[in-house]
Amino acid sequence: MKKILFIILATSILFISCKNTSTKKQVENVANLKTDRIEVLDFYGKHRCKSCVDIERNTKTTLNQHFSEELKNKKIIFKLIQWDNPENDALVNKFEAAGTSLIIYRIKNGKEYINDITDFAFKQSEHDTIFVNTLKKMLTNELKKQ
Repeated sequence: MKKILFIILATSILFISCKNTSTKKQVENVANLKTDRIEVLDFYGKHRCKSCVDIERNTKTTLNQHFSEELKNKKIIFKLIQWDNPENDALVNKFEAAGTSLIIYRIKNGKEYINDITDFAFKQSEHDTIFVNTLKKMLTNELKKQ
């Protein structure tokens, strides 16, 4: 009888402790969605081609020249993420970044909006002026939605 009671008690404690862990993670994720912001996510690989390097350079140029104030006050956040680093698997899976990718990720009122602009980025990677002007328009439109 004592063994059965012990097993029930041990199982209950284990169940409660596991349940608390997952709830805590959910709360952290929800809290993270409470801050309205735009993130520009530049996924890159360990081995980079010229286009990949150009995408990063042009993205940084656009942000620094046209959105320096938004970067300072964290309305826009730039993240450079190595997609082939196992530590970044959760982000890679969330944004379906199968290689070099450029994503505009907007959070407003706890809702997530993902705009994958990778095709644009590769097509215009070598055309600095077109890249910068087009990305500027895209980000300006996203800020208007905030």
